[in-house]
Amino acid sequence: MVASTMVSGVATLSSEVWQSGRRNARLDGALAHLYSTVLGVDSKTSRCGVHYELAILSQHQMAQKAALCFRAHILGSSQSVLKSLYRLVLQSRSSNAHVLNPIRDYERLALEANMEP
Repeated sequence: MVASTMVSGVATLSSEVWQSGRRNARLDGALAHLYSTVLGVDSKTSRCGVHYELAILSQHQMAQKAALCFRAHILGSSQSVLKSLYRLVLQSRSSNAHVLNPIRDYERLALEANMEP
C-alpha cells in the first residue's frame, strides 16, 4: 500500500491530468515506463503485472474512481444546493459543441458501474 501511494504520488507530482473519460496513450506510456523503472524490469513487461506488483490501478482507472467518488460525494451531500446545481449542470445544453460537460461523463461512468442515478 505504501509503494502504491508513493509511486502514484511521485508519478503525477506537480501535474494535472484532465481526461474527460478518454484514455491518454502518451500518459499511459510515460507512466508505464516509470513504473517499470521503479520495479527494475524491462519496459516491455506486461502492464498488468507491473500494476499488480505495485498494487496500483492504471491512471485511467484512478481517474474514473476519483470521478465516481466526487459524484457520490455531491449526490450524498446533505446540502440540497449542491445536488440541485449538479442536476442543473447535467441537464444544461451548451450552444458550443466543443464545450465538454464532465457531469455527463460522471453519469456515464455511474451507469457502467451500476450505481444509482
